[in-house]
Amino acid sequence: MNSTTPPGFPYKWCNCGEDKYGIWIQIKINQSNTQMRWMKPGEFVMGSPDDELHRYEHETNHEVSLTKGFWISDTTCTQETWENVMKSNPSKNTGPQKPVDNISFNDCKKFFEKVNELNNKIVFSLPTESQWEYACRAGTQTPFSFGINISPDQVNYNGEHPYIGQEKQLNRNQTLETKALPANPWGLYEMHGNVWEWCSDWFAQLVSNGVTDPVGPSNGLYKILRGGSAFSGAADCRSAARIRFHPNERYYRNGFRFICVIREDEKKAEYKAHERIELPQDEEELTSVSENREIIMKKKEIEKNEKENKSAR
Repeated sequence: MNSTTPPGFPYKWCNCGEDKYGIWIQIKINQSNTQMRWMKPGEFVMGSPDDELHRYEHETNHEVSLTKGFWISDTTCTQETWENVMKSNPSKNTGPQKPVDNISFNDCKKFFEKVNELNNKIVFSLPTESQWEYACRAGTQTPFSFGINISPDQVNYNGEHPYIGQEKQLNRNQTLETKALPANPWGLYEMHGNVWEWCSDWFAQLVSNGVTDPVGPSNGLYKILRGGSAFSGAADCRSAARIRFHPNERYYRNGFRFICVIREDEKKAEYKAHERIELPQDEEELTSVSENREIIMKKKEIEKNEKENKSAR
């Protein structure tokens, strides 16, 4: 199997497929639909170069190798999803499809404890800081996944504090619904702005040497958040920007997105990886792999006939 393909994919227990951004699955978290996107293993340069405008000293540039792919939610956790699980809504910027906010790191842990009790197929958790930045950058090395600058049409941030050479722009002063703005090149929404996103790592100065599958220090005082918020200036929405909060601290600018791991007993392929079909490239035409089994079987039959014809020659 290709190491860039999720183990056991395509799955028969959920809606799944492939579009212009890559492989996706759609799952339910206590009746709330959530779409996860596959981040294949890869290498990238984490942190910011010395000449990046408004960088912080603790954004040390270094190479990171991620040897395992992972599923990450294409949006931050919505208030609808949070409320369905936790039976309460702590958010200050209210709206069912807006990101849940005003939550602490430890609140996130309680959320995952409940979700993982409800689901016997998937284990949910926060991304590591390196997983988060890898997904945010989506193959780019510019300050933002959209390039060297951003606009309010791309990112929900405080436009009164622009980045490079721009005049003051729109300041919405509130969060937006998830998927209100364009996705990054890997199909993830609002990785820049809207709400800061908790990561699993304890805060520390980034190392300068190359690392493989880093998880951060084993202990500390503060946890990492990434991505900036609707109330942040553009500089704090950069791919490399990082801040720290105490695990118990709640703040109306802070939310989260999650990663998941498919439990080992569900990693059985319904079909081999090379037998997958190409799905529509238009995001609005996402098609379930499970609905295309007849096409897959037909492809198998054609390949078998081709091999038999070659052998007969």
